[in-house]
Amino acid sequence: MKTFWTLIIAVSAAIGLMLALPLLRGYVLIKTAGWSIEINVLILIVGVLLIIGTIKLAIWLWKLPGNTLRTFLEKRAAAQLELGMLALSQGDWRKAEKALKQSAKRKDQAALSYMGAAQAAQERGKTEQMQDYLDKADQSSAVHQPVQITRAQLLLSANQPTQALDVLNEIRKPRENRIKILELLAVCYQKLSMWPELQDLIPDLLKAGVIDQAQAEQLATQSAESRLSSLPEGLSVDQVWQSFDRRMQQHPRIVETYARHAIASDEHQMAEGVLRGHIQKDWQEPLVHLYAQLAHAEPAARAKQVKQWLKKHPDSASAHLAMGLIELQQNHTDQAHEHLQISAQLKPDSLTFRSLADLEMHEQHFEQAARHYRQALSYPQDEAMDNGTTRDQAVLNSPSPGGH
Repeated sequence: MKTFWTLIIAVSAAIGLMLALPLLRGYVLIKTAGWSIEINVLILIVGVLLIIGTIKLAIWLWKLPGNTLRTFLEKRAAAQLELGMLALSQGDWRKAEKALKQSAKRKDQAALSYMGAAQAAQERGKTEQMQDYLDKADQSSAVHQPVQITRAQLLLSANQPTQALDVLNEIRKPRENRIKILELLAVCYQKLSMWPELQDLIPDLLKAGVIDQAQAEQLATQSAESRLSSLPEGLSVDQVWQSFDRRMQQHPRIVETYARHAIASDEHQMAEGVLRGHIQKDWQEPLVHLYAQLAHAEPAARAKQVKQWLKKHPDSASAHLAMGLIELQQNHTDQAHEHLQISAQLKPDSLTFRSLADLEMHEQHFEQAARHYRQALSYPQDEAMDNGTTRDQAVLNSPSPGGH
């Protein structure tokens, strides 16, 4: 097929030349300002071609030094870019910054070079220089967003989440879920403890495929726990709790975190209802242990409830602890001592031994009290009891014991 088309072209060229020969034998007459020139057509064509060729050659020779220098600089810049990126991957920040700064002289790779140099500068702790490189990268690039994403990443690496968040909020468009922006937003919200914002971001993270369902659940739990642990100014633990949806309010970890902080905030009545409702549905020893730490929440009604639980769970150390402390609140010291002893035998912990020690101290059994205090110190302290308002009030503020 190639031979066929070559033959066709050759034949066509031969025919064209034959047709043009009569014209080439003629002459061209040029008259101007009293002058007349008669010249053969073929000579005229050859002359024009020579003139054009001479002009082009002269232009090429004129530009040759500049073109040669430009080619040399472009090759050098490309080599510097490769050298800089290799140094960057190897952690040689000083060498990388120097090479990438040099490679930025080539315009078509300036943005990439400056972004790499910015990373190297940030790793060296030169935050201002990093920002300067990124500004130059932004000026060199027709696309604004990738440079700003890099800026946000480097600001986060430099532990400047507030500035990184400002950059991300500036470049994120409505209804746009670019994966990298969402990832960086999530990190900013976590670092800045912006838990409601993180909670609102979870559906977008899930939809964009940044996280799966299990990770979404974990992130939602972390966000809810953190909101309870670091209350915004002017909000109570109960107000934050009420802002959660029903599914989150049924999560055991969230219930436990809420109860701990409610008890620590002396909001025992609210914690009692939440704990009781959840324990009824799903028996959890840690939640029963927290129930034991409640005070000022109708001890007689709680005693009735715990007795029902003990019928179903007679070997629950937390239920016996709860019963012991409730009996103590009601000044039933003999029953309190009995349940606390059973709890200590089933599963000893700091709260149980401290409660026993407080009771024995109150009854002036100093030797036994000292022994139980020492035993309490060998176990981790319970966070919800650290404020010392629950157990100590139950014992030390009660009237003189008169056991039943």
